[in-house]
Amino acid sequence: LMDSFWGGGIILGGVLLGVWGGFKRKIVTALLGVFGIGVGVILVGAAPSWAIGLAFGGMFISGVMMAFSNGPLTAIIQSAVRPDMQGRVMSLVGSLSTAVSPLGLLIAGPFSDAFGVRTWYWISGGITLLIAVVTWFIPAVMNVESNRK
Repeated sequence: LMDSFWGGGIILGGVLLGVWGGFKRKIVTALLGVFGIGVGVILVGAAPSWAIGLAFGGMFISGVMMAFSNGPLTAIIQSAVRPDMQGRVMSLVGSLSTAVSPLGLLIAGPFSDAFGVRTWYWISGGITLLIAVVTWFIPAVMNVESNRK
């Protein structure tokens, strides 16, 4: 059921991004999305067992924000990378994203067993927020769109 809220959020986020188009600087929209994912994950962790609606809302927010981050990041790669290299770069990004999933599960399982699933959500959401904020202050990332092919 949680996946339905997350998936529905992704669909709605894609529609909203398609209608709105995002901020002029795509990296700002992407970082807003990453920040929003962190907020959604923290909401899931904050939800006690009797407030399942809060957890569903957090998953929905995470889904919407997933579209807000992934869409602009893909567009940035397409505009910043030479056309003859785009396939390689997209394959590398996809491979790295897939490769870290088992690593995340390797960490999340024992951590959740030791400290609780809710704690894992709080910490992972907090780290996601931190990544968004710290990235905002990295000039090379914030100026990535000025490095056109």
